[in-house]
Parts: sequence; C-alpha cells; structure tokens
Amino acid sequence: MTLLDWAIIALYFVFATGIGVAMSRRAGSSITEFFIGGRSLPWWLAGTSMVASLVVTYFLTSIEGTWRFLLAIGAGTGLVLILRWYWWRINAWSEISAMIASLVVSVVLWFGVGL
Repeated sequence: MTLLDWAIIALYFVFATGIGVAMSRRAGSSITEFFIGGRSLPWWLAGTSMVASLVVTYFLTSIEGTWRFLLAIGAGTGLVLILRWYWWRINAWSEISAMIASLVVSVVLWFGVGL
C-alpha cells in the first residue's frame, strides 16, 4: 500500500474517533440515556426494532440461515423488478414495500406454519 492509502485510513480513523468523542459528550451521563434514549422513542418504533433484531438474530446463526434470510427478503422483488421495465409507476418505494411484505410473509410462514 502506498503512503496515500495509509493517510486515507488514518484520516478515516481520526474522523470516526472524533465523531465518537463528540457524540459521547452529547449522549448524557446516565445509563438510562444511553440504553433507552431517555424514553423518547415511540412504542411502534421500539417494537419494530425488537422484532427486527429477533428475526435477524434467528436467521443469521449460520451461512445457511443467512442465505434463507436474504432469500426471504428478496423473494417478493422479482415481479416488481420485472414490472419496473414496463410500468413507470413502479419506483423504489414499491421495491421496499415488496421486500417488507415478502419478509413478513416468510416470517409468518416460518414461525406460524413451520415451513
């Protein structure tokens, strides 16, 4: 690696450390502020975060589980991507909603039915 490469890496670490120090001063002094953000999150956001972390930790325990998770997310996007070529109304939000819907359906089938 050249000197420029090492300089870019060092600059990245200095920048990341600077952001960490600046945010640690703003984070507050109590453990409650650190872990639950001063209880300022809405209930639906905290619940969504908990369900998402449950699904990810359940699927990402092995390489096979990781591939199942990626297939569960990407299963619903095939038709959307094909339709995008022919219909101008299909946009990024359609793709995101297809991914979310396919993930929800696959999680329900996985845990509810046992497929």
